[in-house]
Amino acid sequence: MAGEEATGRGGFVQAGAFSVRENAEDLLLTLEEIFPGLGFRVTGEDGLFKLLSPRLDPALCGQVLKKLADHGLQGFIRESGTRPGE
Repeated sequence: MAGEEATGRGGFVQAGAFSVRENAEDLLLTLEEIFPGLGFRVTGEDGLFKLLSPRLDPALCGQVLKKLADHGLQGFIRESGTRPGE
């Protein structure tokens, strides 16, 4: 899975990018059901609405990627410091 090699460093999980905010918000609802309390959010970057987790430790990044895959969703890890505003 893309980004899986970065689990050793931790960071942020990006679970989608959309040109239409409503589509990102629809996926956010799904992510909130899969990961209650984890704190995914929609953020604007590069003209897209991206779904990003908060900063996660390496073990949790791996768990999130696996659970996304279990639900037929994809994600990848953005290394620490690559979230908008950091």
